Amino acid sequence: MYTKYSNIIKITNLLSNLSDYAVIKMADNFPNYVHYDDLDIICRDKKSLMHKVLDMELPVGINKISTVEKGNHIHIDYYIPGNKTLNFRLDLIDSLSYSKFNVNINYINTIIDNSVTKNIGNEAIYVPVNVDDLVIRFFEFLEYPYKKKHYTYVRANITKWNLRDEFIDIILTNTNLTMRVIDDFNI
Repeated sequence: MYTKYSNIIKITNLLSNLSDYAVIKMADNFPNYVHYDDLDIICRDKKSLMHKVLDMELPVGINKISTVEKGNHIHIDYYIPGNKTLNFRLDLIDSLSYSKFNVNINYINTIIDNSVTKNIGNEAIYVPVNVDDLVIRFFEFLEYPYKKKHYTYVRANITKWNLRDEFIDIILTNTNLTMRVIDDFNI
């Protein structure tokens, strides 16, 4: 299947000028994107990161940026001339909060502290280490069970990367989830 990417914004170029963040749940086709796509970014301070992004020169082909704060998220929305629909969204998150379970408020800082650089083309961006990526995807699936792609991703990689014990330890240490929950999902 052929996908027509927008790619007006050079995402890696934008991110390479920032720090204290990690791109989470990165899609296989990253940095390619289509209209309406978003990129989830955890950070220590969403307002500070928002200001750093907004202080940058507008990407070529973009004529409008808007921001919306919703709880622990700030959306930075990019629009192209003559088009009222969203081209791309950066979703800045400085707290891992969920309605179905609790996460230690310091875990997000641990993820950022442990993040690694990933080279894409000539640019380097920050991403969580594999185990933290799996944990975040598992959280996302627990909160939104219809997002089965995250569960499938965890199941496909946890054994391959030999991370089950570390994954379980992180969850039991940083949440109110129990081993029974993990066992119920055959992790």
